[in-house]
Amino acid sequence: MKPEHLRFLICPKTERPLQIKFASIVENSRIKEGVLVEQVSGHEYKIVNFIPRFVPQENYARNFGVEWNMWAPVRSCLNLADLKMLMG
Repeated sequence: MKPEHLRFLICPKTERPLQIKFASIVENSRIKEGVLVEQVSGHEYKIVNFIPRFVPQENYARNFGVEWNMWAPVRSCLNLADLKMLMG
């Protein structure tokens, strides 16, 4: 995450601005690992692999699984040529 992008982020629960609580790993002026905090409520959000995470980690995997399974019939009907044609 680039620190200058912080101005575009708000706490999803309170809609207040976020601050960088700490950055444990910084690479090329970007925060790879750290924590954002909303000062009034104390809500915290991890930064993982440069991306602020606003939902619990287990939600990412569960949601991906739901989407993957929901679109299984479509995936099984398409081959690579069809996909290339659809994408232009």
